Amino acid sequence: MAKFREFYVPPGAGSNFISGKCLWTTGEDVEQYGTDNSTNEFYVNREKIDYGRNSLQSDMLLSEQVANDLASETKKIIPVLLELDKRLTALDLDEQGKTLRPRVIAIIEHLWKSDYSMITESFGIGHTEEHGRIDKHVGHLTELTEDYFAKCRETYFNLCEEMNWDSFIITHTNPHSAISPRLKFPNNFKSLAIELEPETNKFIGVLQDIKSNNYSPSGYVDKIEGKVDKNVRCVEFSDDSVSYRKIFFENDENEIRTMYEFFNNGDYFHKNRPQIMNDFKEYHNDNMKVIKKLAPRYHAELTHR
Repeated sequence: MAKFREFYVPPGAGSNFISGKCLWTTGEDVEQYGTDNSTNEFYVNREKIDYGRNSLQSDMLLSEQVANDLASETKKIIPVLLELDKRLTALDLDEQGKTLRPRVIAIIEHLWKSDYSMITESFGIGHTEEHGRIDKHVGHLTELTEDYFAKCRETYFNLCEEMNWDSFIITHTNPHSAISPRLKFPNNFKSLAIELEPETNKFIGVLQDIKSNNYSPSGYVDKIEGKVDKNVRCVEFSDDSVSYRKIFFENDENEIRTMYEFFNNGDYFHKNRPQIMNDFKEYHNDNMKVIKKLAPRYHAELTHR
């Protein structure tokens, strides 16, 4: 039976590092696209699919009926996405969405083949309730979009089940928010989330700003802490959670082991525990060095409490 595992790691909380350590486990298996030593950032594939012996392209394996149905739905949803993009831009929902929503439309025919939840969320899925009450048409367009995104993801789930492919994913938020609250999950689906306290939420916010080159060296002391509502919803949605503070600040063995076991890599953790624990400790220490160098006022606030 195919296994489905999704781990929700907020932006700035080390999703690439965790993927390279807990998901791929061995150096020769890591699909890494480079590093930025100046910000301690890694670029790692966060989606791992075990195709087994069958290496055919996934789009060649859909039945003709399913492929035709999906193509028909895709053709109908494009004008909906274009109109919703305009309306959400007019509502000024967020700056990032103006960049990401066109990307969703550009890859629409391939949307079902992989996890694109980090860009489909830009359509305001799970976040347009207030706007929907103001503009009922926006709410209607949002529901149509959610249903299409759900169909794409369910097509992916069904194919993995049919082919007995294991699907392990690390992403930023749960699919109830990023895809559709009506998404139907497959059998043997389990989820895990990183939980943030208000202070660790602020900490990863600073890290995310630095790693995305959107920071101010003199800022952050008076910066308002980011809202934790989104993370709370993500944790409540998930089957289990681990603590960012325990993983990185406290170098807690049990929390780190939980992540490895979640991706069926518990034996690897047991055999390599000392090195793994040291790797996580060094990663956190390097993050602290980056903050000290690039956000010194916040570093001083953090270390003198």
